[in-house]
Amino acid sequence: MITLNPELESVRATANLDLKGIVSEAAHVVIAANGNEIALVDGTELVASVPLSEGKNTLVITATDAAGNTQTLTREVFVDSTVPKIEEV
Repeated sequence: MITLNPELESVRATANLDLKGIVSEAAHVVIAANGNEIALVDGTELVASVPLSEGKNTLVITATDAAGNTQTLTREVFVDSTVPKIEEV
């Protein structure tokens, strides 16, 4: 089982995500953002720096254990770094 800690927020203002989590047993983990493989992790601790693009980003985390069992976790994260403008009336 893949557990993210903390769970990802769905909207953020910065384009770099420090992803942390755990896998319930030792596994080979592939982290992809928007279809691009970002990181490979082996073991039970999940730590990666994931670059995000402005707008919608799809993260896919796939863990495969030694027996070949696979679990995939998919999350969508939106980046909105546009500073709001206040206009005088």
